[in-house]
Formats: sequence, structure tokens, C-alpha cells
Amino acid sequence: MKMNMKLWVAGTLLMLFGNSHLVAQSPNFEVTLRAAYIEVTGSGNQFEDLEQDFTAEFDTASGYGLGFNYYFLDAFSAEVTASVIEPDFAVTLFNEDGPGSAEALQIIPLTAGIQYHFRRERRVDPYVGVGAAYILFDELKDVEALNQRDVESIELDDEVGFMANAGVSVGFLKRFALNLDAKYIELEPEATVTFDRGDFVAVRQIEFSPVLISAGVAWRF
Repeated sequence: MKMNMKLWVAGTLLMLFGNSHLVAQSPNFEVTLRAAYIEVTGSGNQFEDLEQDFTAEFDTASGYGLGFNYYFLDAFSAEVTASVIEPDFAVTLFNEDGPGSAEALQIIPLTAGIQYHFRRERRVDPYVGVGAAYILFDELKDVEALNQRDVESIELDDEVGFMANAGVSVGFLKRFALNLDAKYIELEPEATVTFDRGDFVAVRQIEFSPVLISAGVAWRF
């Protein structure tokens, strides 16, 4: 009985020491270059008493991104990412026949969050995380397509919102890993359309809860 107890204690200490040694030797930094895809849905509120009312919606789009991860505990890390994506942005004016479109809206999602890694020391490491996202909306590049409908400009406000994260990393070689990542972002930015007709301005809250999916290669150091 005493021998079994000694073996159990020795085995436990060896396991703990081995794990701590592995963690100590593990890279604390990770840089990931990613291809990004964003699934976006958006709609505006309709007020039929306004002649120049509108709705707006986004199309799905792909782009690219960069992530930086710092492991500050055995199973926890802090990640920041930036992506560049150009979805089409369609605006429907209710006093016209059919939608008009203003294409090539560039958006830059910036995210920051804390991740929990289930199996950091293994080849396959799934993780979950939470944090915040800040979406930068660049100016629309094809508003001229709506000028014939008396639209002078379209603006989208930058917005901060909640972000939930999940993904998995698969290690290969010594310092590299393949990474698949998904981020759900909850935002409610405002879209502002300025019309030429008497400088009329219409503002609508846009439902905007995209899922940002990315795949890439991480370099650990």
C-alpha cells in the first residue's frame, strides 16, 4: 500500500513537472496570417411616412487579416486581430423602382479578446474566447450609382460591440500551426443617407451581426 502510494505521488509529481517544463518551453507569442471571410446580414427600419426612406443590406465577402496572440498563463492567451474586407452594400429607396447599390465598402474589423485553450500542449488545440470588436467603415467608393436618385452621400458610423470566439489550431513542424477561427460580432451601427432634395437626411439603425471566419498559418516564437 505504501509502495503504491509512493509510486502514485512520484508519478503525479513527474507529470506535473513534465507539464510545467513543457509550458515553460512553449512559445509565448504567436503571429497568424489569415484569409478571412465575413457572413454579413443587415437591414434598416422602414418608415412609410417618409418619401425618401430606405433600407440597406450587406453581401458576404472575403479578405485578409493578421492576428497576434500572447500566452500569459498555461491555458490563457490575449489575442488582437485586424482584417480588411470589402462587401457590397446595397441601398433600397422606397420611392424608386428596385434597389440602387453603392459597391466596394471597405470594412476593417479590429478585435481584442481573451482565449481559453483546452489542450495547448497537444498538436490539436481547440479554444474559446470572448472580447470586443471595433468595426471601421471606410467611405463608399461608388455612390455615383445613386446620384441619379438624388442621393448625395452615404455614411456608416464606426461601432464597438461584443465578440464571441471559437477555433482550433493544429501544430506542424516545430514553430508553425494551421489555424481555423470564427468570431461572432454583435453591433448596431447607424447608416446615414443624405439626399439632395432640400438637404434631407435619413438615419437608420442597421442590424449588423457578422460572423468572421478565417483560416491561416501561425508562427510561434
